[in-house]
Amino acid sequence: MNFIMSINVTLKKVNELAKKGEYASAFEICNQELAVDSKNYDILRARASILILTDELEKAVEDLLLLASESGEPSDYYDLARAQINNQDYSSAITALDKLLEISKREDFDYYDSSAHFFRAFALIETGQKRAALDDMELLESGMQFWISGKGLITVAQLQNRVK
Repeated sequence: MNFIMSINVTLKKVNELAKKGEYASAFEICNQELAVDSKNYDILRARASILILTDELEKAVEDLLLLASESGEPSDYYDLARAQINNQDYSSAITALDKLLEISKREDFDYYDSSAHFFRAFALIETGQKRAALDDMELLESGMQFWISGKGLITVAQLQNRVK
């Protein structure tokens, strides 16, 4: 079996275990794979997802920080920012979202832009930077809404009301 097939089989097994709620087993498989190749980004992402599911946000953030800094993938910065918001580390989330938007602009990749502006506006409000939050909100569609852990479903209108 070649390396790519092996990783795909491993990821499939990890995902199956996680879907069944067998997080400890899925986590152990990830750790075994990372002991062999600590730079296996797919396995590192899977482990971070498991850590988020088990509410071990600080450990998830460690994995996501490594991923974001080494991979440079917009999705890794997005996941990092979401974990940091869930962990109420709003300043760090703003930094991750700034980097995500910088990459998006540089690479003409706007897939995450709207959601990044939404989450950054939320984090900016939480840190008292209301003027900057309003700047982000101007870029959002009025019907946009996202789930924020501990806060529930938040709409653009609710964000706007929080700065008044």
